[in-house]
Amino acid sequence: RLKVDYALKRNLNCRSEPAFEFLQDQVGQFDAIVCEQELNHLALEEMIEFLKLCWKSLHPGGVIVVYGLNGANPLVGSENLAHNIDHFSTFTEYSLAQVLRIADFKEIKLLPLKLYVFWNNPLNYVGLVVTAVLDLLFRAGFMLYGKDTKILTKKIAATARKL
Repeated sequence: RLKVDYALKRNLNCRSEPAFEFLQDQVGQFDAIVCEQELNHLALEEMIEFLKLCWKSLHPGGVIVVYGLNGANPLVGSENLAHNIDHFSTFTEYSLAQVLRIADFKEIKLLPLKLYVFWNNPLNYVGLVVTAVLDLLFRAGFMLYGKDTKILTKKIAATARKL
């Protein structure tokens, strides 16, 4: 709710609603939809239904932004899934793109999320350096195992378009 309040103070058209019910009646109404970690809390069938509702609710050329827990992260990938009993899935570059393609989204771009929010805290810069070094080491390990995984951050995001 804090994010909605923040947007409303800036005169942005933003609100919080029960997603499935709300999207049923919103055919072609939006230029963009931002899904903040919702997908991790949905079973596969619900996730695809939700993304298809988002697709129907976007104008042609509309954009969806999604992000969730990255199952490819060697340190916390499995813990992310087990952390909450209502986490039903994590993602990799491949699986996040896959569910978006199933829902008919195009122009899918995957992004690592480096969630160091408090930039005035000097320890965040140390964290960025340490995670960058670990990222390089883990990428090398993945390559040795014949994997092409490039995004190893704790969270992973994607943007996609309705064409």
